[in-house]
This record gives sequence, C-alpha cells and structure tokens, in this order.
Amino acid sequence: MGRSERAADIVTEFVREKVDLIVSRGTVSVLAAKQATSVIPIVFAGGDPVGTGLVVSLAPPGGNVTGLSLQQTDLAGKRLELLREVVPALRRLAILANAGNPVTLRDMREVEAAAGAPGFTVAALEIWRVQDIAAGFRGA
Repeated sequence: MGRSERAADIVTEFVREKVDLIVSRGTVSVLAAKQATSVIPIVFAGGDPVGTGLVVSLAPPGGNVTGLSLQQTDLAGKRLELLREVVPALRRLAILANAGNPVTLRDMREVEAAAGAPGFTVAALEIWRVQDIAAGFRGA
C-alpha cells in the first residue's frame, strides 16, 4: 500500500509551486488534487471516475479533471462467473481489499452483490495497513 495519507500535503505543495499540470494514478491522490485546486488541470488513470466523484460524467467530465477510466466494477459478475467455471466446487470466496482505495471497495461490493447464489458466501476483508494482511488471511 502506498502513502496516500501524504497525498494532500504533496498536492498542496504542487499548488503552491503553481505547476502547470498534475498527473496522477490513484483515486485518493486525484481527489486530494481536486480539492486543492479548480484551476490546475488534473489528468488521471483510475477506476470508476464517476462513482468516486472525480468527474461528473464520462462525456464531458467537466471541471479541471480528466483522464483515462480503467473502470472494471461492472465486470465483477463476469469475473465471478469465470472463477466459478474454473473452480466448480467454489462455495466460499475471500476478498482482501485495500480499504484506503474507494475503487477497490466499490469493486469488492460489486462482487458481493454478484455472488447472491444460495450456498455461496463472500468474506470481504478490508485491509487498512500492511500489518493487517496476515490477520486477514487467518480470518478468512
């Protein structure tokens, strides 16, 4: 996991330095940039830009934020379907997700919703720190 807690400080420094453009990958840093400036153009590559509030719509995005959507939450059902084809006996799925990333959490919720079949459960484990990973595996 990165150091997203520093995103606001870093973006504040960019704004103070009056950079011409901010380029970022990652929802947390782009949201920090969007909060820090409405003047400097922000270009991103990220998950679901509309769902996370980066832009109002995909066409046109509006404001000073634009970029490339790597949106994949709408594919959650298909990924789960493929996984169940590969592992037909699958009855329980554990998902470890970076709780600091809103796109990851949204994707995890989509998988939970797609897994609604009787006899199939999803254990969603939100990881806040690297130290939580081992405990997450033990809990799964």
